[in-house]
Amino acid sequence: MRNKKKMSKLLTMLKTYIKKEKGFSGMCVSITWATKYKHMIDAEGDRLADYLDNHTPRFTLAYWWKKGVKKPRIDWLTEKIKELKSEGL
Repeated sequence: MRNKKKMSKLLTMLKTYIKKEKGFSGMCVSITWATKYKHMIDAEGDRLADYLDNHTPRFTLAYWWKKGVKKPRIDWLTEKIKELKSEGL
């Protein structure tokens, strides 16, 4: 069955997971752990990873912000969620 959750919902799930996650390092790693521990299904994790790949906030080779720092990631996710909701996505 095709995963029909809106991207804004998936980003909200990721944001919630990051806020609670111990030992946080980065969003891509959080997606991996969230799917491994069944906080989301693999298809949702794949969609999130694709979204991150296509919406890089700035050019970088690895981490977008300092490794392990949650606040700039949560702020970015909040901004993207707001944008997507305004577009109905």
